[in-house]
Amino acid sequence: MRSDVRKWLLPGGAVAAASRFRLEPIPAERSDDYLATAPVTASVHAELPMPPTAVFDALIDESCFSWLAGVSGFRYDSPHRGLGATRVLLNPLLAVREEFTTYRVGERLDYTFTGMSVPALISAVESYELQPVAQGSTLLTVRVAMTPRIPVPRMIARPLHRAFTAQAVRGLGRAEPTAEFP
Repeated sequence: MRSDVRKWLLPGGAVAAASRFRLEPIPAERSDDYLATAPVTASVHAELPMPPTAVFDALIDESCFSWLAGVSGFRYDSPHRGLGATRVLLNPLLAVREEFTTYRVGERLDYTFTGMSVPALISAVESYELQPVAQGSTLLTVRVAMTPRIPVPRMIARPLHRAFTAQAVRGLGRAEPTAEFP
C-alpha cells in the first residue's frame, strides 16, 4: 500500500487528512436557510428512550456514531466542548472536520463541515434538535444538508442519505456517553 494512503488510514493521519480539502463553512445565522434549500437534504425524526441532556451528551461523545460500519468515532482538536469547538470524524476511507455553530445543551446542536479528506462536498450542515417528551424520552429531529461538488440527482441522493442518517440516529438510543464534558 502507498505510504500516503496508509497515513490516512491511521488515526493521526485522518486528523490531518480532514483538512486536505476545505469546505465553505455555513455560519449559524445561515444554517436554517441552508438546511431548507441545499441541493441535498434529509430529515429524520426519532423518539429516544432517554432525556434530552443524555442524548446531547451522546452526540458530543468521542464514541458517537462508532456503531456505524467504518466509523471509529471522533477526535476533538482540544478538550473544549462548546460553540466553536472542532472535531474530526474518524473513518478509514473518509475524514471530515466539523465545527459546532450552535451548542445549546439538551436543546440543539449544529455543526458545519469545514474540511474533508476527499473533494466530495462544497458545504454541509447537520442539525440535531431535541425536545423532551413523556416519560423522560426525547424527540430528536436530525436535519442534514449538503452541496456536492458533482451534481447528484435528488431522487438518488436523498433516500440514500436519509437511510444513513436514520441508521445513525437508531444507534443513539443505545449510546452511553463515556465521559463528562465541560
